[in-house]
Amino acid sequence: MTLRVAIVGSGPTGLYTFQKLIETAEPLSIFIFEKGDRAGIGMPYTSETADRRMLANIASIEIPPLNQSYHDWLTSQPKAILRSYGVDPDTFDVRTFTPRMLLGEYFRAQFVSLVGKAEARGHFVSIHEGTEIADVVPEGRHVRLETTVGPADENFDRVILATGHMFPIDDDPTDHYYPSPWSGLIDADIPAAEVGAMGTSLSAIDAAMAVAC
Repeated sequence: MTLRVAIVGSGPTGLYTFQKLIETAEPLSIFIFEKGDRAGIGMPYTSETADRRMLANIASIEIPPLNQSYHDWLTSQPKAILRSYGVDPDTFDVRTFTPRMLLGEYFRAQFVSLVGKAEARGHFVSIHEGTEIADVVPEGRHVRLETTVGPADENFDRVILATGHMFPIDDDPTDHYYPSPWSGLIDADIPAAEVGAMGTSLSAIDAAMAVAC
């Protein structure tokens, strides 16, 4: 019988797992469950958790290629699309930091290509977008997945959890304090003032960009 493998989460961890799985010569039945509406993007790179002005903290030179490198994919995009994300199509290179949402579109495109490659190699792929997994239940030699609306239609031989991370729940922002750029700062109207940022990580860069914008 064909081995049934479920991947829970289709962000970068799920994508690289999927890429490795389809290299096997043995046909597999691969089921991909994604809570979001579009599989392949990854939670940190969606419009729900990011803004077009927020930069990713990883450049093409640091990203293992999927079907193609991030730089090659960017090169293949219309210049107008790159400009709409604030990327200069004539000057970017493999070390350029780009908006998170643009990186998410790259992952989405690679996911679609990987699905086609998987099917061409004889694997069966079933994609379940908008499906949140609530529990993973071992049952003898198989595993059952429970969604938020009931059990999934299949039992699985293997389940890979690739659900990533969740941003911490911030305290409510005030008119002068924002726990993170995601708590309202990116959309706030900041008057001329002295601004302090605790920390110098990517979040601090996002905060500086938010204030400047």
